[in-house]
Amino acid sequence: MKDSSRNQIIDIAKGIGILLVVYGHCGLPFSGSLILYFHMPLFFFLSGWTFKEKDTVREYIIKRIRRLYLPFVLINAFFLFLNPILFAMGFEKNKFGCTEILTNAAKIISFQNCEPIVSQCWYLLGLFSVSILFKIIHSVIGKKAVIIYSFFAVLGLLMVHSDIRLQYGNCDLLNVVLISSVFFMVGYLAKYNINRNSSSDLLKCILGGGLIILFFLTCKYKFHYESDFRSNMFTSVFLIYPAAFLGILLVFLVSKVIRENRIKSVFTFFGRNTMPIFLFHTIGFKIVDLVMVRFFGFNKPLYGWGHVNAGVAWNCVHFAAGIVLPLFFIIIIQKIATKVKSYENGIIK
Repeated sequence: MKDSSRNQIIDIAKGIGILLVVYGHCGLPFSGSLILYFHMPLFFFLSGWTFKEKDTVREYIIKRIRRLYLPFVLINAFFLFLNPILFAMGFEKNKFGCTEILTNAAKIISFQNCEPIVSQCWYLLGLFSVSILFKIIHSVIGKKAVIIYSFFAVLGLLMVHSDIRLQYGNCDLLNVVLISSVFFMVGYLAKYNINRNSSSDLLKCILGGGLIILFFLTCKYKFHYESDFRSNMFTSVFLIYPAAFLGILLVFLVSKVIRENRIKSVFTFFGRNTMPIFLFHTIGFKIVDLVMVRFFGFNKPLYGWGHVNAGVAWNCVHFAAGIVLPLFFIIIIQKIATKVKSYENGIIK
């Protein structure tokens, strides 16, 4: 497989992953159990796969600040600034005074607070911490870091099992780092050890995917396994890694099949625009909620994270809005950037 093909599979996997994130947040069938087993571990795994060794620690930290910390600060600051308008529209529960605004601004700058409407941004804090830690450890001992990460895995499982937690912002940061660092590490190792010349086989995908889904259903209905990687709440710590890695494997199997079909461009596009979809999909939910409350007689609060759950049909509308609205933002930004570039080129000429 050439580099372009290899990157294409990663883009497709990211596209599948971000669709699963939006799907899971909509409350659609299986979103509360099966998808939660692996959709966040998938992104830690893919981040490890795309890890660049050539950067110095300083260069890597600067890139992480630009790609993770700045989006976190900007989107939270944006909604903090709009608090009076959001309160008037019913999207905020409280109207902030100067003291609350300054306090929340300090929390946002310190990477530990999310405005309720974008609470999913805990993941940016988690990935930032995991990736910086990995870069530091890797720069010191190289691939031997697998020993340290094996220790992280055991320690994280023991802490979750013993209910030992360290809350920072709106996530259990210590256990997020300990548990999720393993996915990052395995993703990094997989890039060098997976046979990338194997051909995609639809039959293998169907059989393998069927067995993996069967395992998930067994976890759900036999072992009653539930997962929440943000707060590290699991009904069975022993199933965390098997369920997550099998889910990741399933995504890669499907990605290989999609790569051979015409729809690959759609998933590739989603995969290359995961950040705006991740940041803005809940805003799409809120717009649908506003329509439901104002025009369809739903008597539900608009504030907080999530959406008004009114059954599968409305949840499908939420899913569509959660994808379409971010894509609309992407198109608008691309057009503005094109016009600015054309204007600059005109001035230069």
